[in-house]
Amino acid sequence: ARLTFISSTPKLAIGQRAILIQTPEGNILWDCISLLDEETISRIQALGGLRAMVISHPHFYSTHVQWARAFKCPVYLSAEDARWATMASAHQIPLASTETEVVSGVKAIKLGGHFPGSMVLLFDGRLLIADTLMTTAAGVGGWEVDATGTSRSKPPGLNSFSFLYSIPNFIPLNLDEMSRMWGILKKYDFRATYGGFTGMDIEDEGVKGRVLESMKIQARHMGYGESE
Repeated sequence: ARLTFISSTPKLAIGQRAILIQTPEGNILWDCISLLDEETISRIQALGGLRAMVISHPHFYSTHVQWARAFKCPVYLSAEDARWATMASAHQIPLASTETEVVSGVKAIKLGGHFPGSMVLLFDGRLLIADTLMTTAAGVGGWEVDATGTSRSKPPGLNSFSFLYSIPNFIPLNLDEMSRMWGILKKYDFRATYGGFTGMDIEDEGVKGRVLESMKIQARHMGYGESE
């Protein structure tokens, strides 16, 4: 109930969505969409405005400066990727640390991979992943019970996430980079993931294990056998 998804219809630019998190210390906006109109500003202001923004990676930088100006709030970017911003602003705050607590209970975590500073955001056991982890079609399928009510298990070899250097060109990350990412992410507990686009939500107590399973599947198909 404390998450609000914001998107444009019809789809604009690459069709990404933003996610508004409501906390007792103020609202945090994860990523932003390209279009910022008066209706969107008014509706967010009615919810309490924005305490801060966090942008996952340069592909979602979009109009983040205009958003930050409209809501008079800081916008956090990874220091490694700040050079990709198309304009400088006093609202921008580069993050150098692997973990930053934006407000109590909301953590920006730098995993890298897709970009050197690609981030995810952890809130209340929910991991907002943009496409730092790319949710796959197999990942959003339900395997416990089918449409007839019959229990079934997920067929082996189906991933839930892919890990890509270039998403439009389908270039995968290498094993060392996936291993480094997991070395950071394994420290955190989460029971749900929310991707950068509509329809990319997974709510599953075992979703953290599915991230590691997906990394192993990708590694095996890259020729690394039963990689640990």
